[in-house]
Amino acid sequence: MALALTVNGVLVVAAVGLLVWVALFVHDGWSFVFFVVCFAVIGAAAVGRKRRSGRGVRPTDRQRLEEAVNRVAALADVPPPDANVERDSVPLSWTYNTPGRRPQVHVTTRLLDEVSGEELEAVVAHEITHIVNRDALVMTLLSAPSTWILRGCRRMWEKRHESWKNVAAIVCFGWYCVPFAALLALMMYVVSRHRELAADRGAAVLTGSPARLAAVLARLAGDIGALPTRDLRLAAGADAFHLLPARKTEARGVARVWATHPQLRTRLARLERMEHELQSARALERV
Repeated sequence: MALALTVNGVLVVAAVGLLVWVALFVHDGWSFVFFVVCFAVIGAAAVGRKRRSGRGVRPTDRQRLEEAVNRVAALADVPPPDANVERDSVPLSWTYNTPGRRPQVHVTTRLLDEVSGEELEAVVAHEITHIVNRDALVMTLLSAPSTWILRGCRRMWEKRHESWKNVAAIVCFGWYCVPFAALLALMMYVVSRHRELAADRGAAVLTGSPARLAAVLARLAGDIGALPTRDLRLAAGADAFHLLPARKTEARGVARVWATHPQLRTRLARLERMEHELQSARALERV
């Protein structure tokens, strides 16, 4: 993670430095104004609100999540993070941890509808393990530049028929920044796959039940695969933060290079092995 952060910082500084040099010394400053405008247009598209589906947030939802967060945080002996419930038809959870702010755990209304109280604790334990391992902070720093650029370009491309300005901004801005963003995203995905396995293990240790987390992962993966493609496409932009990728099928072959998560069968196999070891240890204790 330290290497990924270092390379990330170097690439971002190099990209910005090259942009300033080209803009100020090659094109006499005019292209600098042009690129600033393109940055603003892409950024506005990246942070644009998406139309969320699913039921609204009920008063009891936040209370239920806060109770689970407080219990798991006490087990982990860490301050409880902020608990946030988001309206969405995709059953997802994720964490954010920006420098200088309190970490946040997010779950969707659909996830709350799909899991029991103990299963919710398993999900929360996975997210709090990310926070304890500083994964949330690292992934936030790693993903911010690439997610902002790639998400903005994708949303503008999807709306290319609405305005010629969208196409112009992508063509003029994308050639320069998309390659940098793709390289940063590749590093982010490599780190993400390794940290998901560590978070699974931490959740299993905190809850004392690897089988419970495995059951939740298997069921939610099936639910996600049955959802409309449009809903999944809206959620997939932040997959590096999610408990599971918002996709109908897992990436295979060469596409695994861009996968944000390990294969589900790998995660389930590791949790099954942990459950077997735990049950064996408990049997020895009874003897």
